[in-house]
Amino acid sequence: LSDNKLNGQIPNFDLPIIQNLDLSNNQLTGNIPQLDLPLIRTLFLNRNNLTGCIPKIFKNYCSANTIVRISENSSLNTQSWDDFCNLGEGNCYECEAPVIADKILAFKINETHDVNLLEGGYVPDTFSIKMVNIKNDLLDKKDLDSSGIFTFRIKEHFFGTIDVEFEVCGQPCNKCSKVTLSIRDNYVPYIVPTSVITPDGDGRNDVLRFNDEAAIFDSELQIYNRWGDRIFQKMEYNNDWTADGYPGGIYFYVLKVKDVVLKNTLTIIK
Repeated sequence: LSDNKLNGQIPNFDLPIIQNLDLSNNQLTGNIPQLDLPLIRTLFLNRNNLTGCIPKIFKNYCSANTIVRISENSSLNTQSWDDFCNLGEGNCYECEAPVIADKILAFKINETHDVNLLEGGYVPDTFSIKMVNIKNDLLDKKDLDSSGIFTFRIKEHFFGTIDVEFEVCGQPCNKCSKVTLSIRDNYVPYIVPTSVITPDGDGRNDVLRFNDEAAIFDSELQIYNRWGDRIFQKMEYNNDWTADGYPGGIYFYVLKVKDVVLKNTLTIIK
């Protein structure tokens, strides 16, 4: 099967009687699967685009009467069959993806902050990290260095979270994990910009609630119908408005906490 421009990953096939397998000089990619070939005498995987670690089961082929070629795979963790056979048990055979917990942290605005995204987690000695997505981008400065330190500034007060998603990949196996940094404003309490309530008495989503607190201190809530008439006003709102006496439909509210204002629509479903 050599020199055939084969591409894709090598399937994890079961060929217990095969003695010679030549996949060299193709365009094969991905990690080498756990090939159990008890009778193999020649196994040629060289000159492809294979990545990661050589499976530990290949230790069974480290004998004088088995010829294995793995060279010229630039992203494979070792290019020498002899080096692989001489590796100790502590070396890389089967890679694990990084394990990193998501982080929820509160910060001041208009100050520069540094967060170690990898703190408290596991990453291989060699890794790469990149930012892949940001939700509710209120950051006027963003920088991520190769060690996993994320530097940023928040440009204005806000409710909810700024969610920044990163991808961390262990090398050379290229096994990846996602980690999310959820940034909150420490000037105001955590507020969910609620947009729908269903006051039907089932105990779920029956009231206009912005967080889990009994009351939102330093707050004022005003609710308007679709004609602009104010139908509700409350200082120190208690997360308890049920829309009692009002039909379902589209409403509007203005929630002020300290000097930070949230304006949003509210759909009431009855």
